[in-house]
Amino acid sequence: MNILSTIKKYKNLVTSKYIFISSDEIDVITKGEYWLSKKFDGQLWFYYKQNKISKIINSNQKDISNNVKEIKKDLDKKLSKFKNIILAGELYFLTNERERCGDTLSGLADSKKTKKLRLGIFDLVYSDNVSTNFEDKYKFLKKNLGEKDNDFSHVIEHKKVKSNEIIKSFKNLVENKNAEGLIIKNETNI
Repeated sequence: MNILSTIKKYKNLVTSKYIFISSDEIDVITKGEYWLSKKFDGQLWFYYKQNKISKIINSNQKDISNNVKEIKKDLDKKLSKFKNIILAGELYFLTNERERCGDTLSGLADSKKTKKLRLGIFDLVYSDNVSTNFEDKYKFLKKNLGEKDNDFSHVIEHKKVKSNEIIKSFKNLVENKNAEGLIIKNETNI
């Protein structure tokens, strides 16, 4: 497995599928069931483990493993029984307010703030034995990482919704709770 190639391919394929819409365009979403999650305001990073080596890197090979030792240690422990795995996640700064990308950058630059950084995992990029179906990947992530955002690493909570429930979720999470946005996906669209 070529880790960097897999990460770059994932980033290019996933990023190209994102369709940004405003709240007044939600009705263009086709009918059906979707996975819905909160959009965190942070940075995209990847955790990988190949044999006994693990790191947290971005698609440009920048390695922040030494900056986020607690996150890496948490993931290493939770995924100790797996030989080859790549996870995609949003690195964000834990706060009572809405997280901000600027706080994430500040947390990476200041060793006194790194304990407030979290990696919210939203996808399983590669594993030796997990299906490519999102529902199977999500079950795997919940079982192995848990959803407690106080943990240094956790899976971002997703819920299955019908298209007519998206507006209600938008009002609840974005308008009432000040989240950056929502991520809505099925097996073909994000």
